[in-house]
Amino acid sequence: MKSTSFLSAFAKINLDLKVLNKRDDGYHNIESIIVFLNLSDTIEVKRSSKLSVNFDSPFQENISETNNTIIKIYEYFLANYPNLYKYSIHVEKKIPISAGLGGGSADAASFMRFLIEDNNININDINLASIAKRVGADIPVCYTNYSARVSGLGEHIDRVSIDFPLYALIVYPNISVSTKWVFENFIIKKTDEKITILKDDLSIENLKDSKNDLQDIVIKKYPIINDVLDKIKDTRGCIISRMTGSGSTCFGLYKKNEDAVDSEKYIRTIYPNFWIKSVRIEN
Repeated sequence: MKSTSFLSAFAKINLDLKVLNKRDDGYHNIESIIVFLNLSDTIEVKRSSKLSVNFDSPFQENISETNNTIIKIYEYFLANYPNLYKYSIHVEKKIPISAGLGGGSADAASFMRFLIEDNNININDINLASIAKRVGADIPVCYTNYSARVSGLGEHIDRVSIDFPLYALIVYPNISVSTKWVFENFIIKKTDEKITILKDDLSIENLKDSKNDLQDIVIKKYPIINDVLDKIKDTRGCIISRMTGSGSTCFGLYKKNEDAVDSEKYIRTIYPNFWIKSVRIEN
């Protein structure tokens, strides 16, 4: 390998999210359309005599340097491949933390791709279902790094295509939401219908008809999220406004980049202390 490698770990948003049922093992089966943004953390990796991870982050939440997704994915592989190289890892965080944008999963998945290549691990030996359950549900789709419909815990991945340009306004209201708390308190409504988006028909109308099942319970605890969603929805050109994942980040979708950029400027005047950014959705 090169003396130092630089990796990109891209943020995701859930265009929708359906909680189907609770499994016997306590986890939940879900269905969701996930897309990636041109927003990424940068990971600097070089071989070392010992494993270490440190973070440079502008966000107020502290990240443990001994208990994080990169350490967890390394330990997962170490249990099966005891002769792994050790690394010194530095992460420059640009993705908000515990925000529903998959930053930790993206970091782990990006490092996992590097780890597999640098240690000559057979990719066919990788068990994505096990990784989803033991390390993080979003890691499998972040590992593939393309727009997809995910199901199960997140290990079943079917690629989707977006045949039209799509831009987003991302608003993080500086609230860290515990995914564990959300799922522990979520009540599945038996009358809910199945997800409306088809994996081969990602249309604007289907997007409008879908939803994030977790949104209501998070809004109940943090009403400001509903206010943010309403403000985004009122911006010019906004197709939908929605919360991503288990929150708290909210987003609006736009067909035109200029509408997303103008909306960013407007929303900043309302919420000057929130983290706000207009982005492009990658296909």
